[in-house]
Amino acid sequence: MLSIAIYLFLEGATQQPAAHTLLAGQKSELPCYPNTFAKARIINQFTFKGSTYYEVYAPPKNDPNSTYLSILYFRTSIKGCELLNPNTVIGSRLLYMPEPVALHFARLRFQTLLDQCLQERVGQINAGEHCQRKLESLINVPGDVKAEGIEFLYPEDVEALRQMGIKADQVFVIKTEKDLQELWLKKIRRNKKP
Repeated sequence: MLSIAIYLFLEGATQQPAAHTLLAGQKSELPCYPNTFAKARIINQFTFKGSTYYEVYAPPKNDPNSTYLSILYFRTSIKGCELLNPNTVIGSRLLYMPEPVALHFARLRFQTLLDQCLQERVGQINAGEHCQRKLESLINVPGDVKAEGIEFLYPEDVEALRQMGIKADQVFVIKTEKDLQELWLKKIRRNKKP
């Protein structure tokens, strides 16, 4: 049986948040899951103020083995199930969910990267400091030299990193759809250079 990782991040919250990550292969109970996507690879779940929010990473149905994963946001409550981002390009969580939920999912993403690094360095002196610096350097690589890694962040990502003590001052932050278009134009120009 697959284990469920428990993450509680909202310190001092008046309502005790319930959150966990469903690992790939576990069944999600989302009745409004679109039929244009294959089975989800990762499902992050967070309950806040009577609603459960989901951040789902899934490949397209016509290519279930694809490495390209779309990120879908859902909310379930006594009112039913709702896909929160059905027709938009920009993926900032703050557009679809309350700030505490958006920050939770952002922290979860980066905490996972830190945890992977820490597992690789078990027993080594200053492993935590090394892993923080490694993540910070991955995030802050100048945009015109990035081949892999993090090309842009959303405002909640920057705030989550700040709360984790990691600087994100040299990365492109997408706040609007226009920012996203600007990023893609830069990428196209960069790829056209001989």
